[in-house]
Amino acid sequence: MDTENRVYRDLQRYLDRMPGGFPEVESGLDIKLLKRFFTPEEAEMATQLSMKPEPLKRIYGRAKDSGMSLEELRQLRRALPYQCQPVV
Repeated sequence: MDTENRVYRDLQRYLDRMPGGFPEVESGLDIKLLKRFFTPEEAEMATQLSMKPEPLKRIYGRAKDSGMSLEELRQLRRALPYQCQPVV
């Protein structure tokens, strides 16, 4: 599995643990759908979000291993839908 598909598979598994779920499907339609709604960077950031609003710096604490700076994370956050945005 290439790196881009891996980030989407990670997001699918992350979403599947949520109350609404997002199961893996054999056809790969789950990944195609995620690719339609998220860039690879957004997908990676989304896996760092929790169900509760939290400060951006707390999210950065979890996401800094990805190599993303706090400013890059802040800019990426602006691209996410309102309901996905963490508290600043």
